[in-house]
Amino acid sequence: MHKNFSLIFTIVFLISGSLYSQIPGKNIYLHVKQITENSFPIKLDLENGEFKDWNTGKIIRCILMKGEHVFKPGDMTDPVSQLSVALEKEGWVSTFEYSADGPDGTVFTYSKNKVMLVYEISWSPGHEDGLTEEEEKELEKLPVTYSMSLYCFLKQ
Repeated sequence: MHKNFSLIFTIVFLISGSLYSQIPGKNIYLHVKQITENSFPIKLDLENGEFKDWNTGKIIRCILMKGEHVFKPGDMTDPVSQLSVALEKEGWVSTFEYSADGPDGTVFTYSKNKVMLVYEISWSPGHEDGLTEEEEKELEKLPVTYSMSLYCFLKQ
């Protein structure tokens, strides 16, 4: 009897939202990784992860790609915009399901064929309001560290 209960529990768990039902095919997330690394540029590590839906609080199983890159002054003007252009060239559509902007980071989403990409990108040092022109110029001389978390999952 214990064995049957375990089997039923396992089947119910798999049907109700297992790791595999929310993760896109490997060829999809590897292609997204390649687009991101080629346009940002950043080296991303892959792992199984979880994304917490801001609206419902639901945990969504996903592929999580994380990385960090230091840009020296003059290396790249706007890597986030370059990433957006590269995604749109590949048919990804910008959505506003999860979106936020601030002085030291941004969150934005793209979707294509029921696959959702949520990019969380932060940078340091950030740009704060109220800086003088001289302080802004000094900030521009510093290297900027970009940290990225990219969540890739199937839309519910």
